[in-house]
Amino acid sequence: MYYHSEIAETVPNNAEHNAAGYKAALKSVVMLKNSGNIIHRAFPGAGKPTVYIPMVYSAATSGRGGGPASARPAFDPEISGKYFNVVTDVLAKKLTGPADDKGNPTVSPKDIICASKAKISECDFALVRITSPQNGNPTYMGFGGFTTEGGKYTYLPISLQYRPYTANSKFVRLESIGGDMIERTEKSPEGYGDLKTMVKENRSYFGKTAIIRNESDLDLVLKTASAAKKVIVALNVSNPMVFTEFESEVDAILVGFGGDRSSWLPDKAFLEIIAGKAEPSGLLPLQMPANMETVEKQFEDVPRDMECHVDSDGNTYDFAFGLNWSGVIKDSRTEKYGVPPVVGRPPE
Repeated sequence: MYYHSEIAETVPNNAEHNAAGYKAALKSVVMLKNSGNIIHRAFPGAGKPTVYIPMVYSAATSGRGGGPASARPAFDPEISGKYFNVVTDVLAKKLTGPADDKGNPTVSPKDIICASKAKISECDFALVRITSPQNGNPTYMGFGGFTTEGGKYTYLPISLQYRPYTANSKFVRLESIGGDMIERTEKSPEGYGDLKTMVKENRSYFGKTAIIRNESDLDLVLKTASAAKKVIVALNVSNPMVFTEFESEVDAILVGFGGDRSSWLPDKAFLEIIAGKAEPSGLLPLQMPANMETVEKQFEDVPRDMECHVDSDGNTYDFAFGLNWSGVIKDSRTEKYGVPPVVGRPPE
């Protein structure tokens, strides 16, 4: 006798559907940068390149979906080994991070023993996988404000960059559009007691600084770029992000819309493209902003009105942009979608 849940599980989790899901994942990867055609069609009979894949440290997180700190290679060594000769870092035998709830020490950044610069420089290229900037506001999913000890809500900006961002440009609203109606008590100037009125809450985050919990991802890219001949960055993104902090320091950038390293986008999808086994074909479904100022400047009700990042190869990371082995993709999709946005009322 089968339970309904057991039958239902076989519907998505079968060979045919898994193959279709992987094909969709592969097609969703967008190649944003490919200087010197470092990513190209695999040459028949060519040997495996030697690739440095650093360990990525993830700090402990709390709340829903949280967990202890961890450190692991940016890509699974076993899967990567099918495509490359892999050089990676190792963990110290004795961990020095804070004890977990069972009293066992957890990993700290100091516990990662990095490959030597000499070893890294001998590799054909380095391969780093990171996640787009993750806001660490102490609320669910990192949005909204958090309650202080005094019971007052403080609202923080959502940042799209790794380094600290303070929202103090002239484009940051001093008065928020939205806000709950809250009761305010004032003393009567005539001495008749307190006056209670309802006012709209101001949720402006002007002058506040965002909390980013994975700034170390940027540090890893820059550190790797300082030692390696060439660097390919594979990015898991969950929203637009600012690329100016590292783009000019690396040779190739691939973007997958899986959110984080534990997402549905498998290592194999990135690796097959990097190894030249599959040609990238994805297009950006959104704009990548030049900086946080243009993010604040954009209108809430106007599509695609941001100044986009222009990379060191002269390409603009705009809606419907993507590269393949031949260069900028020009096909029926870009002809249909790579058009100016509609910003006014269409003619009747």
